[in-house]
Amino acid sequence: LLGDTSVVESARFFVRRNPGVLPRKSVRQVVDEFIADKQATGRGERYLSDLRYRGDKFANAVGCGIAELKGATIEDFLLSLKLSAQSYTNFRRVLGTLFAFAKRRGYLLKDHDELDRVEKLRPDNGEIAIYTPDEFTRLLRAANAEFLPSLAIGGFAGLRSSEIERLDWKEVRLEERFIEIKKGKTKTASRRLVPVVENLAEWLAPFAQHTGPVWPHAHDWFYDAQQATAAATATEGRGAVGWKHNALRHSFISYRLAAVQDVNQVALESGNSPVMIHKHYKQLVSRAEGGRWFGIRPEIRAVGTPKSSRAGE
Repeated sequence: LLGDTSVVESARFFVRRNPGVLPRKSVRQVVDEFIADKQATGRGERYLSDLRYRGDKFANAVGCGIAELKGATIEDFLLSLKLSAQSYTNFRRVLGTLFAFAKRRGYLLKDHDELDRVEKLRPDNGEIAIYTPDEFTRLLRAANAEFLPSLAIGGFAGLRSSEIERLDWKEVRLEERFIEIKKGKTKTASRRLVPVVENLAEWLAPFAQHTGPVWPHAHDWFYDAQQATAAATATEGRGAVGWKHNALRHSFISYRLAAVQDVNQVALESGNSPVMIHKHYKQLVSRAEGGRWFGIRPEIRAVGTPKSSRAGE
């Protein structure tokens, strides 16, 4: 006779190979239940929006029962998104939370380990990724009118994506040449004023409003706009500019520091600490490159949509 341990292991093996023993739940059903559960527990709208975005992408791509998922299918899905290592890791983490929820509901065995079979990508180990002036010029040229203000603010003022998504035009003081980041809209919960440099003012002027969101859509569309803009930079004989995680903010800090040569000033403007600025950004680019970055200016088309000049190429 088999020992107790062998019987348990045999039963688990049987269930893994015969998922019909478990309640039949599609990935879509579990994703919907998962989000409803998080909403019922009072999670914030930004968190829920992120879960919906990632959950919908996953459910739409796999279209099967959650107990039938294999590690190879999950990994193929993640790789198909062509994410940065950090974004891949973030997406994988959300799927882990989804599978943990499914286990609590009894839709998966407690020892379900298919996600463990999915490769872990090592983030960039803190290495700062930035754009060259030429790359950013191409992104600005490719951006549509809705996304261009957000893109310009990210690259020429260094706001975090989350800050841009919460930004209202009434906080963009073009005449006074600063952007007010309110306390409740920052990662550090500290109000700050970010200068609007000359070329940023030129990029924003055709779009500025008295009030209303700078980014007029939901959080998930912001990610899509980033990827679409990067893909649109591809031209005949020239590949696309890849979207780099946090590179707009990293680029601003790097080029701004090169231009003004003042760590404390850049730390205040970016909402970062002088220690971090000094450690990660000092001497990353030259002063001449800083001048090229903040020399990227628009050519105003007849329809009022900015198009960058060849500055920086």
